[in-house]
Amino acid sequence: MKAARPHNTLAHRVGIGVRDVIEAGERVKERDYFRGSDTHNCGKKHWYTRKGIRASNPFPPDLWDKFSKGHLLEEHLLGTVLPKWGGSEVTYRQEQVNAVFEVNGGPPVHILGNVDGVIAGKDGAYLLEVKSTSEWGYRSVVKAFAENDASHYSQGYVKQANRYAYAWNATKPMPPYPRIVGLVILLYNVNGSKDPETGLPWRDWWFELDPELLKADLEFLGQVEVQIQHGQQPERGYANLGWECAGCQWCFECWPQGERKSVDRKVADQLKELEARAGSDPARSVEQGTPASGGKHRRVLGKPARKVGKGKPIPTDSSNPRATTGRGQVQTLPTPSRKTGELPHGKRDLGQGRGAVDAKRDQPRGGVGRTSKAGARLRAH
Repeated sequence: MKAARPHNTLAHRVGIGVRDVIEAGERVKERDYFRGSDTHNCGKKHWYTRKGIRASNPFPPDLWDKFSKGHLLEEHLLGTVLPKWGGSEVTYRQEQVNAVFEVNGGPPVHILGNVDGVIAGKDGAYLLEVKSTSEWGYRSVVKAFAENDASHYSQGYVKQANRYAYAWNATKPMPPYPRIVGLVILLYNVNGSKDPETGLPWRDWWFELDPELLKADLEFLGQVEVQIQHGQQPERGYANLGWECAGCQWCFECWPQGERKSVDRKVADQLKELEARAGSDPARSVEQGTPASGGKHRRVLGKPARKVGKGKPIPTDSSNPRATTGRGQVQTLPTPSRKTGELPHGKRDLGQGRGAVDAKRDQPRGGVGRTSKAGARLRAH
């Protein structure tokens, strides 16, 4: 039985709802603190988040869906896997840390965030930070930690946990809170592939607290804080437009169209996708079933256009009623054979309905084709 598709499906409603959340979210509010999870080295991005500048190319709903799944996975790991199967209880889950650090006599640096949890080690309490990633990301992080690659993005995981640990020790009264003596980074492969060393789709690394890492971290944030308080916009943290910038929600604000040059193919593909998203209004696409971007970047929610047979797309104009479907999708008509003038077998003109008249045989179509043992093609009418 063919399912009837309602005009507003649940998926589309959720998509619009997430967009509304993005528009009304906290990122458009000015704040006086640095988020503990913001471990990038771009002062300008910190400026955007601190000043509450609206994102020029916000995360799409599918990425927010991935974030939600990551939270569910974290809940499963910390609430079931580690305590029930590993005998390691995780305490103080999502405990907030709120600390102010003095940096070289300059303005104080305020850091706020939530820890994933605290777990017991042989020599005391360790702060636990859980990350989930793809198969490619998992292998990349494992290699970076094995080679102690300080330039790899995974060092941001350690930086974040290190921030939280020092903020914890500086603000939490002991007792009743334990003193943090180290860090644990738990990395989960969302593809489910087993780690060759653990036999599980995840692995963990244990680190000591790093005061030098914290010092460099706070000095950088202190410089950004000075610029923010003096109304100065910091410089970009990256000289070239790479993947770090292409994944930023303020990429188009920071890199005008004329400056988006000399990038590799992967980054160019990311930018192309961002441009398509930035030029579309998902609410209008869903509710009206029409392209929202005005022509150049067309992103229509719903069933994608199908290419049928050989041929060229029909231009979308009002003089050709068969140019688009009801949802504004361009269809491609099959091209008749040059020798016989017939359409390819099994193809029918998308602009006509069932029971349309064949251009050559002048008979209703819709029959079932079959092949005899001798190979002669028969058509049943």
